[in-house]
Amino acid sequence: MKYIYWLQSLVLLGGVLFAWNVVGDDIARGLDPLKVMCFYGAIGLSLAFLASTYVLCLKGKLRGLWQKAITWLLGAGTVFAWGNWSYVAYKLFRGEQCLSACPADTTNPFLTPCFYGACIYLAGFLIALVLLYRGQGKTK
Repeated sequence: MKYIYWLQSLVLLGGVLFAWNVVGDDIARGLDPLKVMCFYGAIGLSLAFLASTYVLCLKGKLRGLWQKAITWLLGAGTVFAWGNWSYVAYKLFRGEQCLSACPADTTNPFLTPCFYGACIYLAGFLIALVLLYRGQGKTK
């Protein structure tokens, strides 16, 4: 089961790199990072990644507690990310322009960084759920 913990960290690392790259692009375009949705998603992924690397070193009940916290964080982040994507999709379907993290000519919401970020959050959340439930079954 140790490999699933490594998979969780690897997926979250990819998410961290992707999200901070998008934030960097927004900053380069002159946007205030505190007003960009991706900034908060990047912070959430960074916290989850740091916690997941810490979980790799833990055993027993303490590992289960940290995994539960990671699962809650990724669950909240997944809701946040899909909410942001829904807003971007709504704007694009109405013919309006995406304000941040989107190339200027984007008209397809499935090609936006918000969509990819939401998919990364969902993948991390599903892996965290598997780890949480496998760990609970082991301790009973």
